[in-house]
Amino acid sequence: MHPAAVDALIGTPNTPRCTGSPVVLYSQSTNGAPVLWKFSDGNTFLLDTVSVVFNTPGVYTATLYTYGCGYDSMNLPVQVYPTPEVALITDPHVCAYEETAFQVNSGAPFILLGYGDGSVSTESASTHRYTIPGTYTATVTASTLPGCKATDSRVVTVLELPELQATAENTVCTGREASFSGSSTPPPVNCYWRFGDGSFQPGCVAAHAYAQAGQYSAVFSVFAPNGCVHADTLSISATQTP
Repeated sequence: MHPAAVDALIGTPNTPRCTGSPVVLYSQSTNGAPVLWKFSDGNTFLLDTVSVVFNTPGVYTATLYTYGCGYDSMNLPVQVYPTPEVALITDPHVCAYEETAFQVNSGAPFILLGYGDGSVSTESASTHRYTIPGTYTATVTASTLPGCKATDSRVVTVLELPELQATAENTVCTGREASFSGSSTPPPVNCYWRFGDGSFQPGCVAAHAYAQAGQYSAVFSVFAPNGCVHADTLSISATQTP
């Protein structure tokens, strides 16, 4: 038997109503009374609790009918807000300690980007350095004032830098060639020396003579098989030859 006198009452959780996400409504009508839901977009349901997805923002009307010997009804305007669009752009392969650019494209007013290593940013354009090789998932969440959210993720593989071994004489005499030697693990694809006086020489083993006395920074650079470039710097003191 249906209840003789019935009251229609709509309940709804206090959550954002966004396009593409379920909007939940439930009947708080007279216990045991059959119900019928009608929505202004044409959807109908016979369940006490309904979940409706709206793909277009706007105001929709939900009508709940509750039946007994007669019936009662209740209308509820449902404001559906647009879900923001968001896209995360970054390089999928980077080297440890390399400054990596991240670009977030979204019209949402609030952005939270997690780089996957515990660091975060709220900027649409940012840079980040990963210090430990491995695989990280960078995820951005874009939010609007009504509370609608969207996310996008990118997997970033951080490549290991080669281990360098660079040697040279710490003190040299001007006009006399000094030896410079370098290697790496794994073996490099290519390497070169910059001597700090504007000159450079390709190769892991080099010889160079400084024309002027002074302090120089000799830089040994390596191109690793994985594409990473790493460098080591040696301090060279050039003494004037009598």
